[in-house]
Amino acid sequence: MGEGAISGAIRFICHLPFGYYAFVGIGHFTFIRDHREVLLASPLTPKVFVGEVFSGPIGIISFFWNFFLWIPTIAASGGGLFLLGIGDAIITGFLIISLGIEATYIGFTQAQCAQLRPDAPPTSNLLFFQRVGEIEFKNKDSGEETCQAYYAKWYVGLVVALLYALSAITNLLIGSSSRSNTNSLSLRRLFKDIASVLAGCVDLLLPARVHNVLFFTSRYIRRWFDYKGSRTRQRLYNAYELISRRTRVLEGKEKGLHAILSPNILKRIVLDLHYADVVNLSLASKRTREAIFPEKKDISPDKEQLRFYTCWGNKKSDCWACGMQICDECGKTRRCPNSTASFHMSLCAAACSKCFYKNLSRGYARKSPCSCIDGRREAPAYSYGRAQHNSWDPRLVCGDCNNMKGDKILAERERRDRATYSNLSQQPLSCSLCSESLPRTGPRWWVCSKCKRECRNSCHVGWGQKLENRY
Repeated sequence: MGEGAISGAIRFICHLPFGYYAFVGIGHFTFIRDHREVLLASPLTPKVFVGEVFSGPIGIISFFWNFFLWIPTIAASGGGLFLLGIGDAIITGFLIISLGIEATYIGFTQAQCAQLRPDAPPTSNLLFFQRVGEIEFKNKDSGEETCQAYYAKWYVGLVVALLYALSAITNLLIGSSSRSNTNSLSLRRLFKDIASVLAGCVDLLLPARVHNVLFFTSRYIRRWFDYKGSRTRQRLYNAYELISRRTRVLEGKEKGLHAILSPNILKRIVLDLHYADVVNLSLASKRTREAIFPEKKDISPDKEQLRFYTCWGNKKSDCWACGMQICDECGKTRRCPNSTASFHMSLCAAACSKCFYKNLSRGYARKSPCSCIDGRREAPAYSYGRAQHNSWDPRLVCGDCNNMKGDKILAERERRDRATYSNLSQQPLSCSLCSESLPRTGPRWWVCSKCKRECRNSCHVGWGQKLENRY
């Protein structure tokens, strides 16, 4: 349970009394609105009607606030709990205003209400109910029953106001202390929390069909903006590559090094070396690197086959982390877990926009992102179905990667898998739900095969684009 457990318990206790107060208040509001000219004639003032607005329509809104947010309040903490405390304080203020106005014209005991008779002289406190009796004389109500309903509602409202004041105080104190422990929330984070709370309240009151349309539209727009942002960054990178640079002219010694390391001589040298040794040799100096690995326009077919001549034996493979060529002699065994991207490759499937929208209409829970426990996520969460946990398996890596720490090896593998997955995701795909081919351009929706929810990990391509436009 979270930090809002106390407030959540208070909200649960307030369900019945708050519901009684709100729905009785909306009935009184409707009655006064229909007979406003008679009931609010002098010496009474329109202030009576204002009090019923706070206990009626605003009371209904406050009741739904209490009803829908009592479970989220239990799990809330920090800034979210602080914002809930502000909302509870506002509702408490509304209740106090309503109770204060009603206290000026209602009876507070059953004995006071029993004094109401059609022929009794009006009193200052019970004049309102005398007029109610004149309107409801056909229903044999002299105003006594209405007076009893009003004072019963008033005492229930007083209890709700006290409980909500306690809830507001606890939320504000606990929420503010959590904020101070985390050096307080930034202004941007505060506005974000306020917007999320208000959006959640609005979503709970909207019909399911309208909510689905708004949710799908917001996700579509988010994907489009992310795509435009990535395209802008890619254009800036391409523009940087187009900047003209001074071409370095090879000096006499460097030309000599190129001549010495001819393809035949270089072939004889690398026959006794591993490919990792050749790469390390090229790092000795810039002249050595240009001689061993020249630019693509100057490269010869013989120098392209350095991988073929290096390493020992006929069996060669790639390093699991960096992808460098290794053999049984230069390769080392290291136990490493699978990368996060590899789990997304096997567990996440693409879906078209039509099927993704249909998937949203199958329940409110489908709108929340995937939270399955497997190698895609380290944080504990509820697992749907059988979890595929990450396992540490023996991997064949090169000597340089073997000297690195485990987290760096995994980061190198993660970088490779993300690049591979990004290229694969841009290939022609079909919807996993209806088997129709996805359009070459447009949003890419990724659905978890276990919980059928949307996976929003950054390794997924959010927007498809034509291959000729990628570079």
